[in-house]
Amino acid sequence: YRRDQQVMYYHHRSRKNEEGWLEDKRQIKAFLPDAKLLAVSFHRWSARTYIFVLHENRYARYKQILNDFMRTKWGTHTVNGKVPFTFERI
Repeated sequence: YRRDQQVMYYHHRSRKNEEGWLEDKRQIKAFLPDAKLLAVSFHRWSARTYIFVLHENRYARYKQILNDFMRTKWGTHTVNGKVPFTFERI
């Protein structure tokens, strides 16, 4: 991130409870306060979240890409009546 690159952080959420997940987000924000964060989670079997740590000038573009993905068949398909993908603005 400090080399002016965007970063994607993989978080295996089933290894932590909800408080652990919130703490991880707080730590990223504290360590990189100027970063913009977006997250896509996949909730099937074990939950996995991909956190995008972005610079301000790239945030809108990544947000659009992720919004577009969520409207595709991948982002809208259901498994056992549930959509396994969620998109979060952190």
